[in-house]
Amino acid sequence: MPGSKSHETPLKIPGKHDGIDMHDGYRGYETLARKSGNGQAWCWSHMIRDAEELIEYNREEGPYILRTLKAAYDRAKKLLDVPVESITEEDVDSLDSAFRQIDVPYGSKKCAGFVRTLMKRKRNDLFRFFIDRSVEPTNNRAERAIRPIVTYRKVSGGSRSDRGQMTLQGYIRFLNRREKGENSHSRLIQDSFKRLNSYQK
Repeated sequence: MPGSKSHETPLKIPGKHDGIDMHDGYRGYETLARKSGNGQAWCWSHMIRDAEELIEYNREEGPYILRTLKAAYDRAKKLLDVPVESITEEDVDSLDSAFRQIDVPYGSKKCAGFVRTLMKRKRNDLFRFFIDRSVEPTNNRAERAIRPIVTYRKVSGGSRSDRGQMTLQGYIRFLNRREKGENSHSRLIQDSFKRLNSYQK
């Protein structure tokens, strides 16, 4: 696992690749977009959760931002029923206009900073899931898939040492094989213990 959250880290983990990069609001992904040239897709679940946190900073401006984002997102999801070949530039402009209603003056520095960051994002990256139907609006499915691994790493201290890294890799291998339906559970557990014992020697 990477030991840094620098802007170069997103470039190192996936390596060179083509396609669309789906991610949360971590600013390091701006470096990824600039240097890779790949299309970007911002996770709407993260955007909305981040907006919910603004309510504790300002009871009027926070809810306004949240309502506006949800309205734009709901509008985009409803239009997913329309075949992509029938989508017009006016449809995309309409979504973008609904989204940009958050671009108003704010008294809260936190709210103003949040909106300023969103305004820098490209329209096609914000509504990538609407334009390209192979892209999901959120990265929730991917996060659910890695949650067991992340939980195990946190409670076991895995990846803090060479031994921990190998133990974590063994656990990941176990999960992957189980998901694919390979062998019985007892066989998988026995094999995993053999691997763990070999790491400890």
